[in-house]
Amino acid sequence: MEVGAFGWGGPCIMASAGINALTKTGMYCVNQYAANIPKDFGDATIQHIQNDALTAHQFIFSTNNAHSAAKVAYRLRSYGQWREWIDIVTSRSQALTPIGIPLPYPGTTPPAGYLKCNGAAFYHYLYPALATLYPDHKLPDLRGEFIRGFDDGRGIDTGRTLLSAQTDALQNITGGINGVSESMGSAPENNFSGAFGKSTAIGNDNTPHHTDITHCGSFDFDASRVVRTATETRPRNISFCYILRAV
Repeated sequence: MEVGAFGWGGPCIMASAGINALTKTGMYCVNQYAANIPKDFGDATIQHIQNDALTAHQFIFSTNNAHSAAKVAYRLRSYGQWREWIDIVTSRSQALTPIGIPLPYPGTTPPAGYLKCNGAAFYHYLYPALATLYPDHKLPDLRGEFIRGFDDGRGIDTGRTLLSAQTDALQNITGGINGVSESMGSAPENNFSGAFGKSTAIGNDNTPHHTDITHCGSFDFDASRVVRTATETRPRNISFCYILRAV
């Protein structure tokens, strides 16, 4: 075999006619805009293995750079028809984590290929796949936030759209206390409703016989007397840094 035959020992051959048109075993080069390469692959090297007129194998090795992670994929040509590309998982592969999904991370510096969910803007041409999921080209700001499942017609959290924010809230607590008064020979009137109630019964055993009581003081309500309170309503939680895969 001569030096440079089949792409070995010489410059890589550009697959200018497209990788579907390859018919000779060898090593070929393509750029990120070439037709028929797997989605989200950058500039790459193709190893084409031709068995016969109807059968061939292709491996593609993507360049690792700022725009795409190192990837490897394989496909088969059988009976003259190319099948779909199959990603080959490697120690550098991130294909098992889809782009754009927020992930809790126990650190403040995200790994390569990931970004913090901090509301920052990003360049769509650097992260085209991410831009299709976040069309305003801004990362979700999940600092100090909880994630809630999209209602999607269930009717529990109506009027929401995907990626919309919602402020904190508390289900309304209501109650009332009618005026407390008593007249000679009768039990005091003390009507409580809702969140309010009386802790002891009030009778007329010691009621003066010639006195009307028209005011018995005031009442207030403070939940902090019996439960933990804060400036927001929240469940128990553990703090993580939300990140997402960008490439």
